[in-house]
Amino acid sequence: MSTTTKFTPGPFVAVEWDCEPRFNDDGNRFWGIKPEKFCAGAQFLEASGWMTEANARLLAAAPELYALAIRAETLLPMLGDVPAAQRLMADLSAALAKARGEA
Repeated sequence: MSTTTKFTPGPFVAVEWDCEPRFNDDGNRFWGIKPEKFCAGAQFLEASGWMTEANARLLAAAPELYALAIRAETLLPMLGDVPAAQRLMADLSAALAKARGEA
């Protein structure tokens, strides 16, 4: 198990861009993901683009969700041989591996 990541650390916020056209053909707006402490001249992340607000907010929350998953991964083994905890641990480990590009 590796906890080293290659992705940009957060925190991020989702921001609707003020651009024209306001909506694309699917009815989505142009949303950007940017560092929470955004400084003048900084660029939006590559995750910016036509998407729903819900998707933009999920992407912005990803660093915090990842950190919580790492914490949960260290605590779940304390539950021992509880079958539901073992299944959750397996699912959580698989999701973390996917996030790290190991799956």
